[in-house]
Amino acid sequence: HIGDLHIERRTHREDKLNQLMRDLRPDVIVFSGDFVNISYTRDPTAAEHIRQVIAEWSAPLGVYCVPGTYTVEPIERVRQFVAGLDNLRLLEDEWVRLETPAGALNILGMVTTHRMAQDRHTVAELARSAPGDGLRLLLTHAPDVAPEADAAGYDLYLCGHTHGGQLRLPLIGALFTGSALGRRFVMGRYDLTRTTVYTVRG
Repeated sequence: HIGDLHIERRTHREDKLNQLMRDLRPDVIVFSGDFVNISYTRDPTAAEHIRQVIAEWSAPLGVYCVPGTYTVEPIERVRQFVAGLDNLRLLEDEWVRLETPAGALNILGMVTTHRMAQDRHTVAELARSAPGDGLRLLLTHAPDVAPEADAAGYDLYLCGHTHGGQLRLPLIGALFTGSALGRRFVMGRYDLTRTTVYTVRG
């Protein structure tokens, strides 16, 4: 699970990430959004470097991604980032079913709009169209609808967006997260009634 790269230019950081991914040899890779940094959203060189980085991602069961915050990367921009790259798939409110040696893995890629009523409705509605049995993984950008995902019976909820706190102080921790739920799912693992949530810091 990768999230919140916020690439401006390809640097040793991105090279180190891709080497780590090769070393780990994951069965599946998911990316929870924010490919680009907001001030570079329309920068053509940033887009070229993003495409170079993500074109190297590979896993036997596939690479799946969702868009991040629309003010950072409008969905049409994300479509441009991934266009023509056959190593990954952008999921826009849709399920993909993977058959694994451990059983079926159903991944839902949900677009985060940050409009709470809409996102709450979407996460509940899409739960009803899950493709049969197997583990249900929800991949979305923000942790804001984790309680609704728990109520709907998702098994795993993977997200980012909070960065462990967009504003964070030593000892005190996060002062601001950008999440509608504040610090509730600021980073790391949270076990709810039915759903395990993991918020990556990016």
